[in-house]
Amino acid sequence: MTFGLHNGNYIHNHTKPKKTLMLKENQKKKLKTMAQNIKPKIQIGKLGLTPATIENIDTKLDDHELIKIKFNEYKTERKQITQQIVEQTEAEIIDKIGHTIVLYRRSRIPNRRKIKF
Repeated sequence: MTFGLHNGNYIHNHTKPKKTLMLKENQKKKLKTMAQNIKPKIQIGKLGLTPATIENIDTKLDDHELIKIKFNEYKTERKQITQQIVEQTEAEIIDKIGHTIVLYRRSRIPNRRKIKF
């Protein structure tokens, strides 16, 4: 599969897509409400989606569970890059607002789990 851009080149992802969460509608609604009060933790800029960016997103998801990612660049490739992020981090898309996406993944570190359903 081919997804995303890095320095003008597409990043190739040869791994199988990972299983994503399946949240119920009421859980997504709660997360959307919570997301209104947070600022973007990650920005996709002129370097595009790099392995370091994926690592950073993965870390932020473990630290915060619910994050916003803002696309300052690569806005037309946003859907493909978002799909790559979701597959590589096992996160779930909660919302898309303009050039910003909201992702959720339960923290893999038990003592950092803050969001309860």
